[in-house]
Formats: sequence, structure tokens, C-alpha cells
Amino acid sequence: MQIALKAKNRKLSETEEDLIRKKVSRLPRYLDQITEAEVIVGQERPRRGADKQVVQLTVRANGTLLRAEESDPEMQAALDAALAKVERRIERFRGRRERNKKGRSSLGEALVPPAPEGESEDEDTAARAIVRTKRFVVQPMEREDAVEQMELLGHSFFVYMDAETKHMSVLYRRQDGNYGLLEPVLT
Repeated sequence: MQIALKAKNRKLSETEEDLIRKKVSRLPRYLDQITEAEVIVGQERPRRGADKQVVQLTVRANGTLLRAEESDPEMQAALDAALAKVERRIERFRGRRERNKKGRSSLGEALVPPAPEGESEDEDTAARAIVRTKRFVVQPMEREDAVEQMELLGHSFFVYMDAETKHMSVLYRRQDGNYGLLEPVLT
């Protein structure tokens, strides 16, 4: 497993780097397919209160991404919390894979196409600028796999290529706890 360390707004000491590598290198005992782990350690300086250390942990395992972000005044506590969150997500991922092997997928029933909504434009929207661009590898996957990937990442939406339709789709979590699916149609 490759471990990439990055620091934002701070420097990592050798002791901290060794500690991070030691703790992250234990992850394959929970999921042996892990190929890469990326740890980003940053420092937040809030207007009030003490500085916080932020640890972002991203793990790649055969095309599956697991991500956790935690903050704490102490870097080691934030790292431990992020590792615990990733370990819980690994257990959930492994449990879903076992259930799917037995043919009892509960995810497919939760996919509900969203109701069409009208679009409106604000003056504020026109003044906003794109401040960040993110590129990512897109792999064809089933809807149930997209739900699982979104949950593992801890995001409220997920962009993927639907294996059935061969179109890009956006899966999102609705406020009522169900899922919505945006399927663009070319005209």
C-alpha cells in the first residue's frame, strides 16, 4: 500500500510522519484490497478558540474510495478519529458486499427519481465565480454501487456513469433520507 502525506498551512515533523504512516499502514488488516492511502493534515485558525488540526484520509481499494475528515486541537486525536471513521466505513462496505453476494440488496429499492422542479435565476448567482475545479476518474457502475460509493465517501451527491444507460448520472441524498437520481437527456 502506498501512503501519500501532504501538509496544508503547517509542516509535519518526522515524528508525526512516522506516527501517521504507522497507523495508516494498519488499515489493510481490515480490507486487504487497499492500494493507496492519502493523508492531508492541515491547520485551521478559527476567529475564536484554539487552532484545530484537520486530518483528511482517503483510501483507495480496487476502484472504491473511502474518505473521512476529522478535526481536533491535537493532530493525533484527529488522526485517530479519521481512522476510526474509515474503519467503520470499511466494515459497512464489507457487510454490504456480503449481503449483495447472498442476493439481498436493499439499496435498489431506495432509488427514486426526483420530481421535476422549475429553475430560477438570482442576481447573486450571476456574480458567483467558479473557484475550484475537480477532476476524477469515471467508471461505469450500477445504481446500487453508486449509492454504496456515495455513502462510503460521506458525500451528499455522487457523479457516475450508469452502466446500463452509458450516460452520466448524479445521485443525491434527499432531505427525507431517500435518494434522488438526475439523468441528463441529450436533445
